[in-house]
Amino acid sequence: MDRNRRTAIIVGVLYIVGTVAGILSVVITNPILNVPDYLSKVAANGNQFVLAVLLVLTMGLALAMIPVMVFPVSRK
Repeated sequence: MDRNRRTAIIVGVLYIVGTVAGILSVVITNPILNVPDYLSKVAANGNQFVLAVLLVLTMGLALAMIPVMVFPVSRK
């Protein structure tokens, strides 16, 4: 497999992982944060909120790796 093709596949997978993780984090936190007393709702659903935070972290890391992977190709 060509090096550029492998890089393109990795970048595509990173983009999909980042997008899916971001969407899932919104789906998980939406019922928690859209109530008037959201702090007590967060305290009651701590594990669910931690999962959403980990999904946001996954999204951030995946989307931050895209420029790192594209740089060697775009440098040429």
